[in-house]
Amino acid sequence: MTTCTLPRRVTASALALALVTVLHQPAHADPLDAQRRASSQTLYNEAVAEMDKGNVASACQKLEEVVKLEPTGLGAKLTLAQCYEKAGRLASAWAMYGVTEEGGLREKRADRWRPARKRKEALEPRLARLTLVVPSEVQALSELAIERDGVPVGSGQWGVAVPVDKGKHTIRVTASGKEPWERTIEIEEDGQKLEVAVETLGDAAPTAATKPPSEVPVEPPASSGSFWGPQRIAGVAVGTLGLAALGVGSYFGASALGKMSESDDGHCDGNSRCDPVGRQLRQDGRAAGDVSTVLFIAGGVVLAGGIVLFATAPSSKRTEVSLGLGSIQMNGTF
Repeated sequence: MTTCTLPRRVTASALALALVTVLHQPAHADPLDAQRRASSQTLYNEAVAEMDKGNVASACQKLEEVVKLEPTGLGAKLTLAQCYEKAGRLASAWAMYGVTEEGGLREKRADRWRPARKRKEALEPRLARLTLVVPSEVQALSELAIERDGVPVGSGQWGVAVPVDKGKHTIRVTASGKEPWERTIEIEEDGQKLEVAVETLGDAAPTAATKPPSEVPVEPPASSGSFWGPQRIAGVAVGTLGLAALGVGSYFGASALGKMSESDDGHCDGNSRCDPVGRQLRQDGRAAGDVSTVLFIAGGVVLAGGIVLFATAPSSKRTEVSLGLGSIQMNGTF
């Protein structure tokens, strides 16, 4: 095991040296990528089996997870749209067919966009539609927010016959200084047209004035012997910065994997011969991978520094900690 020992004064130059060092480290593929792909394939196979048995609700849930794991997978999206259609969720199916068609056209996958477009066009006349009417006096309210089933409804959708699935839907309207307004409606059959007018919101009841909290004397912390001394607090702060860097590095790593996977989907062959789109995707993926590597190593270094600061903090010595952009200074009296 290698022991990491930090000096009492860590300056910006030390951190800069660490960053310069990690810039020369090569990016590596995420070892969890294979597990992710295996999980998505297993879920997909189970979903197809559930659909064959008629268990469409369970199948759709599994396919939704597959789409989350493989956001660029057009096959999973097409199957999910078919699942929604079998479940009677025609608006959801119509929307997912549209997403699949758009992706297929972008990637020049006729085997994806053609069946998606055909089913989308076939479903459109059967869609139930809901129109939300918002009066002008309601539109003028401060901090107005309208939701349908917990999803925000922007002003662009007001007065528009929006496709919705069959079943119950809840409209909720809130505004500053007003009582919330809520109504639940039910779409009972395909092709149904329903209009809901938002009513005028009533004034909210005044809240009782709260008394200011009484002042309670607080014992000052002990000047010596306290567990949470300045150095331990600094250790926690530095460790948190390291964890944040690791988190951002994970994001760029996932982005790199997505770009490389997208390039393999019709843009590059097994010998890494790519069309212009594939070359750009791979270039972007490598750049994101390099950033991920830098952040992972730098985050690990900073996290280790935070752990050392925390573990070596004295319990009875006075320590002054100064945090600055790119530097940490510690001045102790011993």
